[in-house]
Amino acid sequence: MKGSVLRDFAKMVEQNFGKKMFDDLVEDCQLSSGGAYTSVGYYNDRELFDLVAALSLRTQTPVPAVLHAFGEFWVLAFLEKYALGNEAYASLFDFLDDIETHWRAETLSLYPSDQHPTFEVRRVDDQTTTVLFRALPPLSQAAPGILGILEGAVAYYGVDAKVEMEDKDPDDTSAVRFQINLIKSPSQNQRDIVARLTKRLERETRAREEAELLLDAKSLELYQANESLKAANQRLEGAVSQRTAELEAALTEAKRANDVKSQFLANVSHELRTPLNGVLGMIDLARAGAVDTEQRGFLDYATRSADMLAALLGDLLNVSKIEAGLLEIRPTAFDLASVGEDLKQIFSATASNQGLELVITVNNQVAGRQILADQLRIHQILWNLTSNALKFTDSGAIRVDLQTKLDTDGQGQFVASVIDSGIGIEKKDQSEVFERFVQLGQGYRKNTGSGLGLAISKGLVSQMGGQITLSSVVGEGSHFRFSLPIQVIDPSSTPPADVLKNAIKIPLSASPKDGTVAIIDDSMANVVLAKASLEKAGFAVVTASNGEEGLALLDSEPSDLVLLDLSMPDIDGFEVLRQFRAKAVGPNVGTKVVALTAHVLPETKTKVRDHGFDGFLGKPLRPTQLIASVHDFLTDD
Repeated sequence: MKGSVLRDFAKMVEQNFGKKMFDDLVEDCQLSSGGAYTSVGYYNDRELFDLVAALSLRTQTPVPAVLHAFGEFWVLAFLEKYALGNEAYASLFDFLDDIETHWRAETLSLYPSDQHPTFEVRRVDDQTTTVLFRALPPLSQAAPGILGILEGAVAYYGVDAKVEMEDKDPDDTSAVRFQINLIKSPSQNQRDIVARLTKRLERETRAREEAELLLDAKSLELYQANESLKAANQRLEGAVSQRTAELEAALTEAKRANDVKSQFLANVSHELRTPLNGVLGMIDLARAGAVDTEQRGFLDYATRSADMLAALLGDLLNVSKIEAGLLEIRPTAFDLASVGEDLKQIFSATASNQGLELVITVNNQVAGRQILADQLRIHQILWNLTSNALKFTDSGAIRVDLQTKLDTDGQGQFVASVIDSGIGIEKKDQSEVFERFVQLGQGYRKNTGSGLGLAISKGLVSQMGGQITLSSVVGEGSHFRFSLPIQVIDPSSTPPADVLKNAIKIPLSASPKDGTVAIIDDSMANVVLAKASLEKAGFAVVTASNGEEGLALLDSEPSDLVLLDLSMPDIDGFEVLRQFRAKAVGPNVGTKVVALTAHVLPETKTKVRDHGFDGFLGKPLRPTQLIASVHDFLTDD
């Protein structure tokens, strides 16, 4: 059955009983299509009769009466549509003949040749016309609807006729005969058509005249409104200058405040990321040494915690990048179970100390396969949500549910829920919890924070193409839920190209082309870490602790690559680069100089590029990343 018929049935139900009634009918019938029909689509005949039966039951109307009403509704809507398009049929009989022609074409394309229904129109004489409708179940049940179509068409054309439906032929139960008997002569019918069309023309003429009057009235109203607007504009002109001055002053103050913020973030970046670089590096060096299983476990937990701290710091400094959609997302392959284990290791002790139960469940539909997503960002979101739940829960439990939903194409979703039994959040405050630097009222200040955790979480979820929601009841607790699109890969398969791009290339040892690396940095921890890491990989390394020593070092011991810290007490890295390039001769000509800094704001990267550095390395930098980056700089021609 063509979808346009089902859509017309839906329109009839909605016009008479409301949209909810049709939704209820679809739910009652449990249709395979879900009640979503397109005009050009084709659907099972059974769906129409199931809907008719459901409407009959809900309205206590016999099924034949429902079919009859739908037939009338359909034909009147059909004929009105054609009349509006200036394609009206000249008479009732032209309409019936056209139905017969189109019926044959449509049914032959929808049904097998031995099963397609028929609609045959036969003119017996000037006063009598018969229609023979033949169909197999379930379409054979549509006879009352065919009667409605015929009676509706007769009424539309103003034909004085009587339509009768004969009993089914005992020898052919699939056939139903209808007879249209004219009461007036055909010429009288034509006069009725002319009269009806004349009345319609008169109605349309009156409607056009009324529209013109309304347009004139609206034009006058618009003119008056325009004059009032001009007067109001004149009254506001004096205030505009004053307001403009106020806005300019506010803009100046906002720019000053933004500059202060940027400088603050830059200082925080350098002061926190520099020691963090040392922590991460020393942990990696310790892990590479002779440690037992227990010690390696301690170092692993310390690494994960430090990595999380680095990520949190990075997002604090670049929260504006989240809003601008510029935060870089790096998908990696990982096992869902590891996420649950990490959360358990991080938060179990805290929960236990607070007398809370921490329940972490993992429902992994892709066991044995890996999830492709940004694992670090997922960890960060879960860390924010779980730590927030612990802050505002005095008793009961914190439940973290992790699951995957996978389709047949290997695409799916990662869905995570963090549910607590804490104080809850009032309805009026729930829309604000994801805003930056927003802290709720006094009732929520048992534990204070920066006001960035939930805002960062929402931003990260959005950057990864997901959604995050909150439901909460005061006194009962809160439920945070987020979902992300994921890919699932087999561990043995080749990762996608974008994952390979993010992978760190670690050379097994230095090649003769790698040459000598000079490190100029006033942070002794960074120098020790970088020197030890690079020498272990086979590179030759020379060092200097400030700008002047660095210039002297480069004069006496030419290097193939210089890692130059930008923030030093005597001469900063920009000046060192300028002087070095100005007097470079011999082996120093063409030496690559890479900026090494904890200042990772966008403006710093731009400044580095504009001053002629050959590259940029932001702290903290892990030994493996440092080795890979140095190798790439030295081998990249």
